[in-house]
Amino acid sequence: MELRTGAEGLPKSDDDPAKAPRPTLETGGTLRFSEFEFDLRRGELRSSGGAPIPLRPKTDALLRQFLAQPGRLLGKEELMAALWPASIVTDDSLVQCVGDLRAALDDVDQQLITTVPRRGYRLEAVVARVLDSAARAPAGAAFAPPRPVAAASPGSRKADAVAPTPVFAPVQAPAPTPRQSSEASVPRWPAVAIIAIALLIAGAFVTQTRRASSPVHIDEAIAARATIAVMPFAVSNDEAGLRNSADAVADEITAQLSTRLGMRGIGRAATAAYDSSAPPLARIASALKATSVVTGRVSRSAAGGDALAIDVQMIAVDSGEVVWARHFELPAAGFAGGASDVGQHVVNAVRSRGGKLDNPITAISQGSVDPVDLTLLGWNDLDRQKSVVDLRRARGRFEAALRSDPDSVIALNGVAASYAAQNKDLVHGLTAEEAIEYDRAVERARRLAPNDGTALLIWGEWQMVHGHAELALPAIEASNRLVPSYTNGHVLAARALLMLGRTEDARAEADRAVALGQGQGDSRRVSLAYSLAAEADLMRGEDGRAFDLARRGVVELPSNARAHAMLAAIHALAGRDADARTEMGEFLRLWPTATVARYDELSRPAEPAVLARRERLYAGLRRAGLPER
Repeated sequence: MELRTGAEGLPKSDDDPAKAPRPTLETGGTLRFSEFEFDLRRGELRSSGGAPIPLRPKTDALLRQFLAQPGRLLGKEELMAALWPASIVTDDSLVQCVGDLRAALDDVDQQLITTVPRRGYRLEAVVARVLDSAARAPAGAAFAPPRPVAAASPGSRKADAVAPTPVFAPVQAPAPTPRQSSEASVPRWPAVAIIAIALLIAGAFVTQTRRASSPVHIDEAIAARATIAVMPFAVSNDEAGLRNSADAVADEITAQLSTRLGMRGIGRAATAAYDSSAPPLARIASALKATSVVTGRVSRSAAGGDALAIDVQMIAVDSGEVVWARHFELPAAGFAGGASDVGQHVVNAVRSRGGKLDNPITAISQGSVDPVDLTLLGWNDLDRQKSVVDLRRARGRFEAALRSDPDSVIALNGVAASYAAQNKDLVHGLTAEEAIEYDRAVERARRLAPNDGTALLIWGEWQMVHGHAELALPAIEASNRLVPSYTNGHVLAARALLMLGRTEDARAEADRAVALGQGQGDSRRVSLAYSLAAEADLMRGEDGRAFDLARRGVVELPSNARAHAMLAAIHALAGRDADARTEMGEFLRLWPTATVARYDELSRPAEPAVLARRERLYAGLRRAGLPER
């Protein structure tokens, strides 16, 4: 991560502040831009209705920078030097400050403050000074901001396109029109009546239009399709300890369902009225709008001791079919952690409807244009992805859904996840334009739902792509606390920990991912977790264990290129050159353009000490025949 201090290292280009005029805002007054006004003297931002919008000091300072130079690209270094002239800060401080300002301006689409990747930011608005009749703009106060064009020409970047510079003119209220004499006046009541009638007609038209095209709320509609009624769990006897344990498990399941965007859990307080040995599914569906019911039983384990036996099943309300069932044995010691595990398995069962992924999807036409259907189909494409074609089809569906509901976090997460998966594709990867769209989708999803587990994971992976494992890990860990059942969350945590050199913790996260993935039948992520665990062991000098784990990764998913690379490196380090060349040949078949330099390009450690610990891996890859560059 590059640190900046003062004004050193400012860009020497056409955007260089040394070459561009730097107008001042010290003259006071009020500036109008977009639908906002900013009182320079009071430091007050106001909405179109006049309501004040609070700003932090740094956010205020950043807004002043943009207002002084609207339409001009302000470089990152320039802004950091202006906002933190005597401090050492990173890019992340600026990103946070820009995010705060966008939130204040409700700029969720980043249309007002646009990002030019790897360069800086631009205010896309015409700024005008607002004066009352008693004030005039002082000499030299006016300046000419470039104005963005409405649409960029084909093949050009919208963010870089600007129109001719307009004249910066004070905005004044029009002078009042002198009242005409009574002799020259015309009766006004017919005009007033006509206007009133027109307004009534227009109002009726708008009301009718709104009723005819009510807004689509994709995330709420998806949750309505996955509303789970968790019944009170039965117990084998009236023992108080069993009753408490049964309630704790049911409550844990409900809590974990409630953390998942697109799911809705109904707890036992509401379902107790329908509790019976055979839950009345029709009544539950009618009264609680539930689509599935979870029931369970807690008893003492037949194995004896303090262990408890827990049986859980999920029933589809529409068919009465038991779509998922599982038996758990939990020790009394550490019961809370075991109850959390049960909740995780139930959440995953809800997501896949008990592993029967086709059940909720087959009822949806592949040609459906319904935005909710498109979102569900898109995630199904991601779950079953086999090629970049699947990723692009999923992305197209998400983007079509977002045209109906731009604020759907589930669809936005899907767009970002499709780009993240394509970014890992060893052959195709992302184009420059796709990388920009990836950035936009990640930022917008996190801004709309900063505490959503999926958005946190995607943002964390995005940070690792940019080499910031130290920023990625807290976000990923927060996601894993919110939704411990995400297999991918533990895979990403293992990757971040490896980048930071914490091999023992990385191995533990990889082991957790394997356990969860095997329970869900997720061979792809299980294989990846084995590869990460193998890399952790190799960095620790435990080559034997690393070899065994890499081999398991290949068995789980033969197309796992990194697992083949690990086997090739370990064979080479042990002097088994023929075996090393065989595995390297398979690796290069899967990743024809691979080199030692590119091996870690998506998750390269930043610390020299961590890179030194991976040198044995690189040495093994070289000896097995992988080109350096």
